[in-house]
Amino acid sequence: MGQAVLAVATSAGNKAGELWLRHVWPQRLLLIRIVCYGAIAGLIVNAVLSASIAELDASNAQLASDKSAQSEQISSLRALVQDLQSRWLGDNPPLWQPSGVPPNVTITWFAVTGTTQGALIRSLSDADICDRYGPCLPDPAVPGGTAWALESEHEAVPNAPYCYTPRTITYHWDFHDVILPQWSPKGGTVTMTLVSRWNALEQVMLTHELGHVRVAEAYLAQLNSQSQRLASCVALNTFWANPHLWDGLNAAQNAYHAQLRADCRPEVGCIPPGWMGWS
Repeated sequence: MGQAVLAVATSAGNKAGELWLRHVWPQRLLLIRIVCYGAIAGLIVNAVLSASIAELDASNAQLASDKSAQSEQISSLRALVQDLQSRWLGDNPPLWQPSGVPPNVTITWFAVTGTTQGALIRSLSDADICDRYGPCLPDPAVPGGTAWALESEHEAVPNAPYCYTPRTITYHWDFHDVILPQWSPKGGTVTMTLVSRWNALEQVMLTHELGHVRVAEAYLAQLNSQSQRLASCVALNTFWANPHLWDGLNAAQNAYHAQLRADCRPEVGCIPPGWMGWS
């Protein structure tokens, strides 16, 4: 009987295994396939999405690059339009002309060139007017400075050829010469802003040099006051022949410069640092 029982048990185990293989394993195999297919599909979808995202990023980068290039082109065109709008497109631009010049003051012009402010500054400095029209009076506060305009006195002369009494003799300057730059740009080559800045610079330079004229006139007036109190015409002639008579004028002109530096404003003939790009 023991063998019969064992045989029955073995037969039952085989039937259970066959049942598992027929019914359970296919289901599990199907489940495994589904999971595998899902994983593969996920990998495929991920790869496709990654490629799409990369392509989208590249497209966005290209669009950004194109937009940047377009923005640069627009900026360049806008700058070109603004430059054309800012230029004096008529005939020769309206340049500054001196006014309020005393009758004993002459204007001598020297030419400068340039279509930009930087070029004009270089032309003004390279003109070297101290060598051409000087010499210039050295300013101790600005050693080695470059002059863009000058004023000089021609000669002090008496109002009469003969002296009968010192009280009737008055010396005056034959004339003052103011040296100024002259710029002659053509229409369409320069901006209206540069023309405006140039005109303002010319006015400041004339104001400055006429200040030197007033200093020279005041100094000569003091000398006349002294000489007219002398006792004789001989003493008067000796007074005006003194070679050091004009040393004080140089000091007075440098004092004028110091006064301007203490209160530097364009309206009094002084160019402050950075004013309109000229300094």
